[in-house]
Amino acid sequence: MQQSTTDPITGVCVVADGNKCPPNYELLWRSSDKRDDCDLWKDGVFKFKVTRYLCFSRFDQHKDAQKEVLVDLVIQNDKEIPPAGYRLIDKTLDTCEKATNKKQICVKMLPISATTDAISDLILLSKSKKAPPGYTVAGDVNGLLLCFQMSKVAATGRGMPHSSPIKTGNENEEPKSMPPPPPAVAQALILPAKENGTGPNPIFDIPFHLNPKFADEASLKNLQTVSKVSYKSLADIEKEYNYVFNLESSTISPARL
Repeated sequence: MQQSTTDPITGVCVVADGNKCPPNYELLWRSSDKRDDCDLWKDGVFKFKVTRYLCFSRFDQHKDAQKEVLVDLVIQNDKEIPPAGYRLIDKTLDTCEKATNKKQICVKMLPISATTDAISDLILLSKSKKAPPGYTVAGDVNGLLLCFQMSKVAATGRGMPHSSPIKTGNENEEPKSMPPPPPAVAQALILPAKENGTGPNPIFDIPFHLNPKFADEASLKNLQTVSKVSYKSLADIEKEYNYVFNLESSTISPARL
């Protein structure tokens, strides 16, 4: 069994070529129990032509302070609608081809400041049908059992580190602390896939954010109220916008002899 770590996972992808695993990503090349090949696509027809491998990246506190972390992962049948708030890994990162065969991998990501627990390790099992201690079964992909490990997110990864008292030189003076961080802006809305089950929605995975000027309650009080819209009847509309087009009609009418 490979040694696990408590650093949360910040990215998951599928590649068609194991040698094209992105920089700073780990490739799940061999199963943890039998060291078998972890091709997610392998079948009898395209055994030597099509391969798919799972890759993932881990949190780096020096680079990823504002990144999202993986908090859940589910395996579904192909063309099922991903659960609300989940993203579908439907394309390979290196070739933009279909990521998996007959099954699909859905992940749920959250800002690291918005969670206390995250997935810290992923493993594939080729023989065992039971997750090892500390792991949870996500599902089966091509006879490989995908399992994940949950861990607590370190306090340094969830936001600003705790401030230390500022030394003033006066022991009788109360220690001062840094001001609290500003309130968080509303999180992005993750749209599910098309409800007809034919594939991702054209605007799937595009984040929709609340305009910052509406995020602060105080700023809402300064907004100008919308002027009252007056009601107009059908007769009022016809009277105001009526036009008979006499001039236009005369220019296209045939000349009278």
